[in-house]
Amino acid sequence: MKKSKENAFIKNLQEVTATSKTKKKKSISFPYLKWSSVAAAILLIGLSSLITWSISNKTQKETTHQYLQLRKDVENIKKSQYNIVKSFNNKERKTAWESKFTGSGFNIHPEGYIITNYHVVEEANEIMVENFQGEYYSAYIAAFEAAADIAILKINDSSFYQDFKTLPFKLEKTASKLAEPIFSLGYPLENIIYHEGYVSGELGYANNTNAYLLEITSDPGQSGAPVFNKEGNLVGMITGKMENTSGKTYAIHTENILNLLNSLPEENAIIYKESAKLKNLDRSQQVQELRSFIYSIKVK
Repeated sequence: MKKSKENAFIKNLQEVTATSKTKKKKSISFPYLKWSSVAAAILLIGLSSLITWSISNKTQKETTHQYLQLRKDVENIKKSQYNIVKSFNNKERKTAWESKFTGSGFNIHPEGYIITNYHVVEEANEIMVENFQGEYYSAYIAAFEAAADIAILKINDSSFYQDFKTLPFKLEKTASKLAEPIFSLGYPLENIIYHEGYVSGELGYANNTNAYLLEITSDPGQSGAPVFNKEGNLVGMITGKMENTSGKTYAIHTENILNLLNSLPEENAIIYKESAKLKNLDRSQQVQELRSFIYSIKVK
């Protein structure tokens, strides 16, 4: 009987010890798994936030840099070329009129009212315009609409007079349609340059309903360049392009220009006459008629 009680006591003690060991293992293992799960969750959240920030930051950069104005920064170009020029003749060679920025524009009046982009001339201390024959004339800002990026310059030179009674083109009141062919004349270089293309989008930058997206080559210096349709009539004006592309170009509708002209007070009204003279001419003939109306804008 005594032996039986001792065996029962030993068996009971083994069960209690085993139970104790089992509980001890459980109390160690569960918190470890719990904290491992929490750490993994934190890591995943961190990585997710980092990826989200990276995508967001990239999107913001793309949005910020996708629009490029086409005013040519002559000052920076001259600095980069200074050493080359200096080594050529040991002194800096100067053009007929030194400028910081350049753009393009077009005349609508015999006395010299030149339409261009406001961003080309907004910082100007002095403005000169140059025709395709290399003749320079002083000009000033007569009117502007910053929101539409339009400026009207007035040539301030008594010797200037462009001999025409009517413009050879019309200022179209309605926008061109998608896929409609267009062409432009401007001054990305020192001489006048021709480009052609088509309307590729019915909205401008940031979904502007008063502008187009054009598929046409554009370069710095073409801000303010006129855009014509196949009949030689004005349908827009180049304002900028999509960065890192050669052909995705933005242009405002001619309607914006008409709105500014029509908003001028009566005493400052610009009375111009237009015609459809270019309608039945081939492209080369149209360009020859138009080139005397296109000006290079130079700003100090």
